[in-house]
Amino acid sequence: MLRACRSLAARHRVAFRLPQRNLSSYDASAVESKWQTLWREQPAAPRGPNRDGSADFSMVFPPPNVTGNLHCGHALTVAVQDAMVRWNKLHARSAKWIPGTDHAGIATQSVVEKQLAKRGLPMRQDLGRDAFLEHVWAWKNKHGDHINSQLRALGADFAWNDAFFTLDAPRSRIVRDAFVALHDRGLVYRATRLVHWCPALETAISDMEVDHLQIDGPTEIRTPRGNVTAGLMHRFAYPVEPLPGSSTAETEFLEVATTRVETMLGDMAVAVHPTDPRYAHLVGRTLRHPLRSDLRIPVIADAHVDPELGTGAVKVTPAHDPDDFAIGQRHNLPSISLLDERGKLTAAGGVPEWTGLDRFAVRAKVIDRLSKLNLYRGAQPHTMRLGVCSRSGDIIEPRVVPQWYVRCAPMANKVLERIDRGDLVVLGTHGDTAGVHERELVRWLESMQDWCVSRQLWWGHRIPAFRAPGATGEDAWRVLREDPRPEDGLVQDADVLDTWFSSALLPLSATNPDLDLFAQADVLRRGLVNYPTSLLETGQDILFFWVARMAMLCTELSGDVPFRRVLLHGMVRDAQGRKMSKSLGNVVDPLHVIRGRGLEDMIEDLRQGNLPAHEVARSQKQLRKQFPEGLPSCGADALRLTLLEFSSSRQINLDVTKIVANYHFANKLYNVAKFAAPRVATDKDTPLPATPSLTDAWLLHRVHWALGAWNAGYEQGTTGRPTQAAVELVLADLSDTYIEFTKKLPATEASPATLAVAVQYALALLHPTMPHLTAELYDALFGGRLDALALADLPALPPRDQLAQHHATFDDVWSVVRALRKRPHGTPADQPIRVLAADAAVRAALQAHADDVARVGRVRSIVVEDGASQTTGAGVVVINPDLRVVFPVATAAAEQLSGGANAKLVAKLEQDIARLEAMMASEKYAASVPAPVRERDARKLASFRDRLAAMRAPAA
Repeated sequence: MLRACRSLAARHRVAFRLPQRNLSSYDASAVESKWQTLWREQPAAPRGPNRDGSADFSMVFPPPNVTGNLHCGHALTVAVQDAMVRWNKLHARSAKWIPGTDHAGIATQSVVEKQLAKRGLPMRQDLGRDAFLEHVWAWKNKHGDHINSQLRALGADFAWNDAFFTLDAPRSRIVRDAFVALHDRGLVYRATRLVHWCPALETAISDMEVDHLQIDGPTEIRTPRGNVTAGLMHRFAYPVEPLPGSSTAETEFLEVATTRVETMLGDMAVAVHPTDPRYAHLVGRTLRHPLRSDLRIPVIADAHVDPELGTGAVKVTPAHDPDDFAIGQRHNLPSISLLDERGKLTAAGGVPEWTGLDRFAVRAKVIDRLSKLNLYRGAQPHTMRLGVCSRSGDIIEPRVVPQWYVRCAPMANKVLERIDRGDLVVLGTHGDTAGVHERELVRWLESMQDWCVSRQLWWGHRIPAFRAPGATGEDAWRVLREDPRPEDGLVQDADVLDTWFSSALLPLSATNPDLDLFAQADVLRRGLVNYPTSLLETGQDILFFWVARMAMLCTELSGDVPFRRVLLHGMVRDAQGRKMSKSLGNVVDPLHVIRGRGLEDMIEDLRQGNLPAHEVARSQKQLRKQFPEGLPSCGADALRLTLLEFSSSRQINLDVTKIVANYHFANKLYNVAKFAAPRVATDKDTPLPATPSLTDAWLLHRVHWALGAWNAGYEQGTTGRPTQAAVELVLADLSDTYIEFTKKLPATEASPATLAVAVQYALALLHPTMPHLTAELYDALFGGRLDALALADLPALPPRDQLAQHHATFDDVWSVVRALRKRPHGTPADQPIRVLAADAAVRAALQAHADDVARVGRVRSIVVEDGASQTTGAGVVVINPDLRVVFPVATAAAEQLSGGANAKLVAKLEQDIARLEAMMASEKYAASVPAPVRERDARKLASFRDRLAAMRAPAA
């Protein structure tokens, strides 16, 4: 294999040098396809023992749903995690990054049901459970690997042999064992409580699967069963039962207000505030239900009631509202569940002729009946938040149903203890040194409520609870590790577990597929491999739904936290900061960015998806507006670079034009390699000059700086900073400065070995960000596999302190170049530009390179003089107190340059100094900014102060 790689390298080195080969432009598609194939067919050999003695690096990829395509949130996760993996490998550490896909209970079942409907096949209920699950497995086997091909297209360096599916046999066994173990410990139990219910999907759903719409007045909401008007507050009156023995003939009424008037069929009380004087005389009285002769309900006092909302009297329906449920618990009210799993009225509604009607049809019936009784008082516009199912778009219906729950508080307390001990830390890619995310996790854990893990689905981990047919009561359930014998006659619970339950076990189940949770605690802990994992990296939006739950379940079951560090990245939004959604037409598909996608093809993708017809039409309109030319092909490396550059932000506003710009950067890097190819030594081990020249010493010092900032950024998890350091080394230092300045210098001034070393380090530092192109260029220039290389294999750099003086001197030389490029309009082309340098080393360097400074500065010539020379009658640009550039311009231009232009420069310097001083004085800066960056900022501040002092000093 090594011989084959060497041969490949030799062919590429020749390709760079033969003029008949057209390498004028960079072809991302060809490069990325080639390396993805090579990595798949000839993966790099596993690393041996870590050279620095550190522990192996391990991480589990947050599994995307098996149902869909990657979105930009996934792409960001891949970019950040892959960069961390490749950084560890470059430090010669063994790194295992485990991929997988999630069975996605609700999403997958919903997709398959829609596909059955599209094809005109029998629906789930008609097929029966076993036949329907055969369809789901067939769909998964056909489409399930699509997500992995997308991950490969991003260049992800996964341990593919360890890939998992959350519903495969090893994971299913561990999930079942975990449920049984938690039940044995009293941490899983069954109870009847209020849950979020989706009538369209006929299941309870989690908080994360509820979208909240802000409704401002009457609004038509489209649901799977038709349009519904929301945003109205209905008022109606309850007749008050007269007191026993009362002779008053006039009936008193108590008016209530509600947005869901149909639920009045299940009202068990009307509540008022204890101190509300309007209703004090009614507390304890009885109300007659106007539509149900079988109901009499009390007026109760409860401090939860807001006397300013509506009429100040609140109807209480314990079975269909979370606040009402809590009031019912406090006052021991009975509970009537009005609606079945499909949102249709049951016989418990008390009006036989309405039984079986949809809840919103019942709403119209109730309003009509109350109106005929002169008890309906009308409706007013109302501002409200409406919960809808994110999967189906149906309006959420709170229901009281028996479910399985995980008791969370005891487990949360164990995690809190570990956080207090420093066993688990939470950081952000943006540099969360203030501990914001960690405090948020602590708040979640401290207020953790019990977790409903039942889902009324067929696709998922079926709950291992059994009971005899017809048995009632929660004590009848038996939770078993193995299925009972048929002759036992037990029936299994039809529900499955919340998908988040199996996901919460992944740090254990993905790393240890043979795990035995019932082994003795010390045996279990000794047998764990790659546990705790080194890092969990994910989006900040699932800190509670996934991170907290993993921490609880895995700590409880293993005795140790599942990961040492948690790293959270921000949310990816569009260029305007809006959430990406298909209805807005602003979704950026990573594969479309990588490969390019025409507008009409993007629209056809919409038509072939599962969006409702009305959503497709709206999305088409938005797509034409957002991407009138479609998406250009930019390649995976340009996309990764963009996402990693943005990863330092709390919110990532992804602009496609930035990805295009980074494709141009990739082309720039390609051209740097083309420039270097005929100049660098073919043997990458050629030693550096014993005494590097001024320019070489400057470049090597910049490599030192970039390497320090790069390592510090990855160590802290602020992935944007090392990315920026690597880009700056290539773009600002290597390309725009060193190559620009030295391309006509002799080898004594610009050593090929120095260029070779700098290019090797530049490619290595960029490799975590742009793995395909850097692998291609390294192989072409130096031979071998960059993905199998360690930094320690690169040539050693000279000590940084030996390069510092040369670095400072060349910085001044390059400052002169920049000043020359900004020469004022009207500067005579045939007159030399004077450069006044008080520092002898700087003056000598400028004199030695006068022709090169003039060439790169785009002037005919310069004259270097001692800094004490007179500057009268000429425009002066002050670089620092000891270095000035004098332009031979006319008096008016000189005054403009020395006065107006310098005045603007003074103002800008003052602003820059104030900004830097404020930034460097903050506690966050001292704690989070890497030392190389702090050193650079200190030098920059000193330079700004010197320049300001020189600008304010009287001219010589």
